This record gives sequence, C-alpha cells and structure tokens, in this order.
Amino acid sequence: MQEMEKLKLLKELLLPLARDAESLAHGAEIVELWKICFCCWRAAQGVLARRARLRRK
Repeated sequence: MQEMEKLKLLKELLLPLARDAESLAHGAEIVELWKICFCCWRAAQGVLARRARLRRK
C-alpha cells in the first residue's frame, strides 16, 4: 500500500511538470514561427526596396 501512495504522489508531482514542459515547448515553437515570419517579412522589404531603387534609375 505504501508503494501505491508513493506512486500516486509521484504522479501528482510529475503531471503538472509534464504539462508545463509541453507548454514551454509550444511557446518555443510559436517563437520560432514568429522569427521565421519576421525574417521573411524583412527579406520581402529588402526585395521591395531594391525594386523601388531600380525603378527610380
């Protein structure tokens, strides 16, 4: 019976940690997506600026 209580306690301790780890992983994934979007946006701005300079010449 004591082993079951230990297992139950471990489960109660580990489940919130697992949820927090999953939440952190999801947050990191979102940050990476935002970085990719920002890099693409910056690249597009560079292309548009280059086209505008070429049109002015």
